[in-house]
Order: sequence, then structure tokens, then C-alpha cells
Amino acid sequence: MKINSRIRLRIRLVSFALISILCVACAASAVTQVKPWTILVYMCSDNDLEPYGQKNLQQMAKVGSSDFLNIVVLCDRKSAPASLIYVEKNNLKVLKNLGPIDSGNIGTLVSFAKENIAAFPAEHYILELWGHGQGWRSKPENPIFRWVSYDETSKTAISIENLGKGLNEIKNFLGKKIDVLAYDACLMQMVEVACSIRGNADYIVGSEEVTPGDGLPYDVVFGNFKPGMTPFDLCKMWVDSYVYYYAHSEDKYTPATLSVLDDNNLGELQTSLENFAKIAMEGMFTQQIKTALAVTQRFYLMENKDLGDFLSNLKKNITDPRFLQAIANIENAYSKAVAYSNFNNNFMKNATGMAIYFPETKAAYDARYDLCAYGKKSNWNAMLKDYLGKLTVDGIVQMTLSGDLSELKSFVQNDAKKDSLTANLLIERLNFETFAERGLNGDQTQEVTNLLKGIK
Repeated sequence: MKINSRIRLRIRLVSFALISILCVACAASAVTQVKPWTILVYMCSDNDLEPYGQKNLQQMAKVGSSDFLNIVVLCDRKSAPASLIYVEKNNLKVLKNLGPIDSGNIGTLVSFAKENIAAFPAEHYILELWGHGQGWRSKPENPIFRWVSYDETSKTAISIENLGKGLNEIKNFLGKKIDVLAYDACLMQMVEVACSIRGNADYIVGSEEVTPGDGLPYDVVFGNFKPGMTPFDLCKMWVDSYVYYYAHSEDKYTPATLSVLDDNNLGELQTSLENFAKIAMEGMFTQQIKTALAVTQRFYLMENKDLGDFLSNLKKNITDPRFLQAIANIENAYSKAVAYSNFNNNFMKNATGMAIYFPETKAAYDARYDLCAYGKKSNWNAMLKDYLGKLTVDGIVQMTLSGDLSELKSFVQNDAKKDSLTANLLIERLNFETFAERGLNGDQTQEVTNLLKGIK
């Protein structure tokens, strides 16, 4: 049967339209293909870490993105303009030259995350903060102390409080929590950090200790990604790959510890710690705490103590049922909050996954702790001051009872007016010990009386 020219024209037009629609659809799917994973690396190397950043980028390119994985990096550098990079196999594809940016500004991090979540849709997301880190500490007088993502050119860093706000904005944009928040930065796996940002990522991967300059072995970790991995499986692989790499490196004593926190259980941990602090302040457990701290795993910053190891050591010397129960409650919550942990057995054998700030002397207490988000919201800082005050009083009382009044005189002259809580406790203890219990010779008793009047 013959088809007239008008019908043939209509068929050609319809066919062309269908082909055009299919081409547009294919192009759109190529651009917006939803992969299982997108990794967003926020590389703040505008500082002395720049050479390590370039090395890590080359490691990433050994693996590159794949059918199930996007690797996207914002790389801020000290000696070159910042750029947005899509990591391909053996190729670092520059998507955009960003020029000078402030990577120590939370707005920069949020914009990077939101724009590239939209550009590289995935079922699961990892957001990694690459750069300098120092746990809860605030930006100070000199750049040795940072929060996270220190930008040397701008002299800025992202505070933990602002990090929590930024992550919340990213979560709201995404419509759910980020699957994994990871740190390739020192000292970030702390109670003070995790509890300040909780509610914004399902899992948090980080280190209690400083991380080596080489950081994460990206070719190893990214090379171990497998299709079908759950977020927790991926986190566990991330941790094991890191620890194994450094345990078998040329320097087997390189400190390496990494852990995975389950965000859903951080609230229970925080509540149990606050109850512990309350009971500790109500009682007299100074010497038991001091003994436990002396043998607890510590890190590059000596005031950072491993929480799990501290609790294990402390409960050995406690008989008070109420305080023992408080410790047990923390241990139960801690076992759920720390979903997985691994360490270099040559160096970190008592690391259990999470650190907490616990200085051992009054002089070591950093007043900035009162400003950190966790310190303000909890009573942990109040407990620390109470403990350190009681410890100071114990030392002064012991010396005074031995006949040496030098520490008492020093406290009256230098500290009594600044620390009324310790001063009042010292008056109470000395009045009891000196006059009601043991007593001193007449001259010393009179001198103590005069010194106590000076405190009042």
C-alpha cells in the first residue's frame, strides 16, 4: 500500500521529535545520574599542609570516580588559586577555577556541599573535612591552635559551633542527614565536638590523636570501596584501611587511631556524662579520679584523655554505689555511641574511640573551655573546676598538716580572691582538719588562723 507524501512527512516529524526527546532524556540522565555514593572533600590546604594535599589528590586519582562513586574536591591552596576538581581515573579534572577563597569560613563549606550535592546526586554522601584540626579549642592568638579548617591567608578557622550550624543547613538542603562526616584532621574525635554537631550525620569518622602529615591513604581507602556497601560497612573499611596502612608503614610507631561514632546514640552519652559530673561534684572522689587519670591513655594534647580507658580505670577504685552506677551508665551509652574503633597496636593500645578534655592540674585548665559549645551546655566544665579545686585543697591541706605553710600562703596571696569556690572549700577543710582533728603547734595554729582570716 502506498503512503501519500503528507502522511510520510508527519511520520518523519513524529520520529524526529521522539528521537530529540530521547536524546535530551539521555543527556539529562548522563548529567544527573544518581550514583550510590558521592564523596565531597573539603580540602583546606591554604597552610603548611599544601604539599600533603597535592599528594593526596594524586592518590585519589589512582582510583578515580566510577559507575558507583563520584569524588569531588574543593582544593584551597596556599601557592595557587582554589579550584573545584572532579577526580577521574588518572586525571584531576578542574570543573571550576575559584580564585582566592576563605576556606576557614563556614559559608564556603556550606556552599560547596549544597552545590555539589545538587550537581552529583547520590544515594549516599560523605562529607570530609581535610586540614588542620584541634578539637574543641577556639581560634586563638597564634595559629598553632585552631578549630578545624585553618586558612592561613585569611587567618580564619571554622568554629565547632559554626560547624554544627553549617551541617544543619546542609542537612536541611539534602532533606536528611549526611551519611558520613569524616575528618582527615587532628584531634577531632572528642565528646566536645561530637555532642556539639550531633543530629546532622549518621556516622562520624575521626581520630582522637594527631593524624600523620600524609593523612588518609586515599588510594588504599578509595580502592577498597565496593558496590553495595552500607554506610557502616564503608566506615569500618575506612578505619581498618587507615590503621593497617600505618601499622605496616616504615615507621610502625606512627600514632594511628580512628573510630566511627553513631550519631543516634550521642544524646544518651551526653546525658550520662552530665549525670556523672553532678554526682562527682556532690562527692569526694578526688584521689580516685587522680589515680585513674595518671594511667589513662592520653594524646598529643595531654589534657585529652580517652574516655573509655578513663572509665575503666576509675571504676577499679570506686566503692560508692551511686557513682559506680553513673560510670556504668556512661559505659553502656559509650559502647553504643562508638560503633567501631581501631588503633595501631604499637602505639595506641588503650585508645577506645573517643577523647574528652580532662586536665590534671589547675594550672593546665584552659579558660577557653568555658566558651566551647559543649562546655556551655553541659556541666562538665563545672565538674572539672570542682575537681581541680578539690585537688588543690587536698595538696594545701596535706602540706599544712605536715607543718609546711608555704602553699597556703601562696594561695592566700595569689589565688584566693580569684577563686572563691576553692577558697571556701579550703577554709572548711582546714577548720576541720587543723582545729577539730589533728591540730598543729600553737604558733602554727595561730598563723593558719590569721591566714584563713585573710582569705575571708
